[in-house]
Order: sequence, then structure tokens, then C-alpha cells
Amino acid sequence: MTADIPDQRPGLARTPSQKERRARILTATLDLLDESGAQALQMREVTARSGVALATVYRYFPSKDYLVVMALLSWSEGFVEPLWKLAAELDDPAERLIAMLDGAVDSIDAHRAYAAALAVAASSPDPLVLEAFLAFRELLSAFIRRALEGVSQPDPAVIGVIIEGVWLRALIELGFQNSNADSVKRTFARVVRLCFAS
Repeated sequence: MTADIPDQRPGLARTPSQKERRARILTATLDLLDESGAQALQMREVTARSGVALATVYRYFPSKDYLVVMALLSWSEGFVEPLWKLAAELDDPAERLIAMLDGAVDSIDAHRAYAAALAVAASSPDPLVLEAFLAFRELLSAFIRRALEGVSQPDPAVIGVIIEGVWLRALIELGFQNSNADSVKRTFARVVRLCFAS
């Protein structure tokens, strides 16, 4: 499952060598985010870690904020499929959604700086950052729709909107308030069960 980002974005990698350079940049960015967070991240550190020239980094990613959110989008695409495989064995859609959200919280909990960066990206005035964040949001929506396949009541679209709101709150709690991941999981479980109780 990949997010749908238009081909007009800066520096779209087309050749295998461009894709490899872009991947090195994204990997270096994720490593540096884990080490020092988005605020401390410097583009020169990304170039040193990735071995890609600064001009090339800026060609692919014209701002640090855009680079960060694109790195997080690529990271999040990588954990969706394994979570689905784990949850697919559950017949109850509410429990399936809870299991998937638990796995997502565990993934974010292991990378608290990612949560903070995503929460900041949600309010960015930069159109490229906003576009990339919306692609992340669509990935989350697809994640929720997949968990709710076959459900007609309660309305999966309404559940999706509710879970997206709780997810943004979870990013803030995990990224800035140092909340306990188990507490966030309990909140998700209560919200999902309330949605299905109505």
C-alpha cells in the first residue's frame, strides 16, 4: 500500500540510481530523527550521513520539513502491511482495528521523535508539507478502511474520522507529552468499542 503523491512533487526519483539516492536520504533522515529529533535535524547532517550532495538533497526535498514528512511517510508505509497480516486473522472488525492501532502505537512508541514531527507537520503552512501529510492521512484512512472491510454499521467513514482525530491526539501525546503507549492503546480501544456499541 503506497500513498498517492502527485508526480509534480520536487525531484521525483525516476531512475534506479535516483531512487537509491533518495532512499539513502530518507534512511539518513529517519536515523537522525531518532537520534536528535526534527528540531535539531540539519540538512548538512543528512548529506553527511547519506553521502548525497547537499544540492541533490534540496532537489528532492526543497525544505527540511518536507524531507522529514516524506521520510516519515516512507517509514509508515513499511509497517502497515505487517500490521494487517497480524490483524487479518481476527474476525471481529472492532478487535481487528484495535489490534492494528495497537501495532501502530507500538511502532510510533519506538520512535517518539517521529510522532512529534508528524504532529507538527499536520499544521504546517508549507503546501508541500501539507500535501505529504495529507498523503500520510490517506495512508491512515486506507489502514482503517482495510480493518473495517465488510462492515456497514456503524458507518466506517464516521469511524475513520473519529480514529483520525484520536490518532492526531495520540501523536501529540506520544511526541510531546511523553504519554505511556499503553494508555494511548487503552484510549483507542475505548473509542473503537464505543463506536461499535452505538
